[in-house]
Amino acid sequence: MTIIEKVNEKDTSKVMKILDGFHPVACRECKNRKGFDLKLFLLSKGSDNVKEMQLIRKSIERYGVQDFGVYNTGRRSIIVAALCNNCKSDHVIWDYCDDCEWVKKQLRK
Repeated sequence: MTIIEKVNEKDTSKVMKILDGFHPVACRECKNRKGFDLKLFLLSKGSDNVKEMQLIRKSIERYGVQDFGVYNTGRRSIIVAALCNNCKSDHVIWDYCDDCEWVKKQLRK
């Protein structure tokens, strides 16, 4: 069974360092590019089991998040999500660059 731990505000900057530059770039809904409420969760282990991923999704939905990604560090997995402070959507693009072609393409959709 995977244990999910929400990262508190105090430890958010430490976890963001682990993500090595991977950060919220833009909101898909309103195109906002700054001001995101980070929602980070640590998993005790990764999961490729569909049933377990459904349980993880249900746990995270309690925090107002439905759209999230899983960042694997090799040692552990981190669930990354963000809410746009402008429109409150959780459809936020995460990437290493702020203005690369892939991000621009995603914002045109």
